Amino acid sequence: MGQITEQQYRQERQMKTPVRMIIGGVDTPDIGAWPEVLWGYFASGSLLEKMRSGTATYHRVLFAPSFHPECCLTVVDFDGTAELSLLTYRTNPWYWECSERQRANGKWLPSEPPPPAPQRWEELAVLDSSRVGQFREELPVAIPLLPEKMNCVGCDGMTVYSRFRRQGREPQESRTWGASEPATHELAVAVHRLASAVLKDTESKKVLKGVREYQH
Repeated sequence: MGQITEQQYRQERQMKTPVRMIIGGVDTPDIGAWPEVLWGYFASGSLLEKMRSGTATYHRVLFAPSFHPECCLTVVDFDGTAELSLLTYRTNPWYWECSERQRANGKWLPSEPPPPAPQRWEELAVLDSSRVGQFREELPVAIPLLPEKMNCVGCDGMTVYSRFRRQGREPQESRTWGASEPATHELAVAVHRLASAVLKDTESKKVLKGVREYQH
């Protein structure tokens, strides 16, 4: 991609949501700091208290597609009960953060109304034992530790971040761009498949469909 502004790129693509990699970065969040900023948006939810228990196992997968809403899927197994949560925002956090910077820099078009502040939305489901058993069978045997720096970057795709704790283990993190890190991708596919099978709300189905367009 050449040296173009975010607004030019949006106009060329006729997209409402800014892309995640813009050369220059004046009007976008810092790429290196963005993962923690994004996790901050998802640092709440119905299952977080259970996750903090030392006996709970959990798998959290945060999907950050270029042109669709970010969403976080969380599977928690605590005290004999397994639950799944889908958490998303009706205004994309990336879009919101970019718009805030553009307005501060005087680069937001006066004729374009600002987006509404991100509004959290969540659906929760209790999992039966057969679903949990199938999910466990689909999980990768091992997931590498999070590298200091991913070996690839990209545009028009999806970064996947994961945080998880397995039985008797310490919490871990990993991430992948597309399927560049196969085990993390395998985890993301398994969590997405489980959510698609058990969540019923139209909003959830729309968000999951958007994520699926980026999975290969």
